[in-house]
Amino acid sequence: MMGACYVSTAVLLLLLRPAAGAFSSDDTVRVAARTGDSSGAPPGRCGSAPCAACTIQEGNYTCSDRGFPSRGYTFHVSDTLCPSGNDPNGVFYDPRHGVYHMGWQMHLVHHGCGTVQWGHMVSADFVTWAELPPSIWSGGVTAGGFKYDNVSIFSGSATVGSDGVPRMVYPGMCASACAHGHMHPPTDCYEECKTGFSYGLVVPANLSDPLYTEWTKTAVDNPIVNNTGLDPSSAWQTKSGEWRFVGNGRAEATGCPGNATLQTTPIYGSMDLVTFYKIGCTSLPAGDCPTLFPRPPLAPGSTEGLSEEALASLPTHVYKCGWFESGDPTNPDTCWFGDLTDGKPGPEGKGTVGSWTQKGTSQNIAAASTTHSMKDFWDPVHKRRVAWVWIQRVGSGTQTVPREVTFDARSQQLVFTPARELKQLRTHLISAITQPAEHTVQLNASGASDSELWFARPDSSGIVLNVAAGGTVLSANLSSDAMQFCQGPAQNKQDPSKPPPAPQCVRVPLYPTDEALDMRVLADGDIMEVYVLGGRGVLTFQGYGKGVGSISIGASKQLRLLNASAWAMGGIKTSVEDVLSQLKAREAL
Repeated sequence: MMGACYVSTAVLLLLLRPAAGAFSSDDTVRVAARTGDSSGAPPGRCGSAPCAACTIQEGNYTCSDRGFPSRGYTFHVSDTLCPSGNDPNGVFYDPRHGVYHMGWQMHLVHHGCGTVQWGHMVSADFVTWAELPPSIWSGGVTAGGFKYDNVSIFSGSATVGSDGVPRMVYPGMCASACAHGHMHPPTDCYEECKTGFSYGLVVPANLSDPLYTEWTKTAVDNPIVNNTGLDPSSAWQTKSGEWRFVGNGRAEATGCPGNATLQTTPIYGSMDLVTFYKIGCTSLPAGDCPTLFPRPPLAPGSTEGLSEEALASLPTHVYKCGWFESGDPTNPDTCWFGDLTDGKPGPEGKGTVGSWTQKGTSQNIAAASTTHSMKDFWDPVHKRRVAWVWIQRVGSGTQTVPREVTFDARSQQLVFTPARELKQLRTHLISAITQPAEHTVQLNASGASDSELWFARPDSSGIVLNVAAGGTVLSANLSSDAMQFCQGPAQNKQDPSKPPPAPQCVRVPLYPTDEALDMRVLADGDIMEVYVLGGRGVLTFQGYGKGVGSISIGASKQLRLLNASAWAMGGIKTSVEDVLSQLKAREAL
């Protein structure tokens, strides 16, 4: 999904040169963001020359689509150059230098050559983030040109090998219709490109650079796999030592079976993270941005009352993808739970894909109209799984706050809570309600705030809770075993005389141990994230007002508000120099 903007200010981004003996970086470029593109070149061309023939020079870079305004956010990762950024990409923790990395699809191009690059941010503390130059460029804007990805690049993932070196695998869109030109003259086509995509791999160009500013395509024989689909996942290492990852198999030439509404996911492998091969086709449904990972840590308190036998039978793995039926965008990111058994190592015909045994029910984790493309990684520092999700807001794509992912052993569903570091951004208490209330009350908040509300669990069913914030109504209907939680606009903005649009809802289970009910509201400009019952239910959406000035809390008399607090939030953006200073201070301890 594309967005659009002009870059409002000139920002010079200089890529660092690698130290002697480091990986080659002849595929990196010096980039400058400028206002607009004065060349008048059509997409896919640089002036009168094809993209592959362009001379890369400073300047003349712009967002690939134009017209949307830039909206800055205080504590959400967002693209400062091209606010139309989307899918999170290449997220990982670097154990060599102790740095977190986060990327996303950036719509920055050179004279219209290529459409998507990878944005790049780094953090030393998982609280504040510094933006770096793009980490991966498509071949159409790379010095020397690379035909296997000369049209564009799309979403991919990072894998940290046993040597501590990160590798990022991405799908390169190539010119497949050589006889027909296909956006490029025949001389620019890639003969091995039968499906329109191939997988490429990049590694840090300078392993001694603590921020991994530059990345190179020339350390391995790219592309690592020809004729693929999109969206390779992070890889996991099997007991045999083989690394495996899955991809989006919606391209017919991947050879995976399927029909008009459901195709299956291919799986790939490597023994050394240098040479790769297709292993075969799994039974998993194919879809956008797949991820396959071990069951995350169990949610606190979720094992109470469960027998050892029940705990031993919990699924071992989680598989997630989105838009999984024929690319239908009404299908949200969906998780399946089951037991994964890895197969015999080796390429197709020698290796085997293994097996997947489905357990329990699937879980829709995001409304497709609001969020999409969850990308996760394992944080070895805090022994947690962390995920970002793209917020599909109009004209200014950004990411949710990082979410810690746990598994509720009772419902056998994922639980998402804001990363613990987020509370470090709280600057001061705006307001608080410390006395129980059974009537409508106001909690003062702000356009960048973190609010927590606690309610006593009622004795009866049919209780209604209403929370109004930023032109949005959050409502909850409580029964004896569940909370139906919904959000929607307070009124129809196109025609106030008509009913507002249908709300988005999630059903959240209640358990006997739930003595109190909690709600956390993160407001940042026109973005709101709402977490209920410790993250068992999450709603993320673009607010219907200009921001949150106050939160109105009302309920039927049977529901008591115990307490509520609202904190102002500081910003996450910092400088590269600050990140380096944090690393030096850590070394000095």
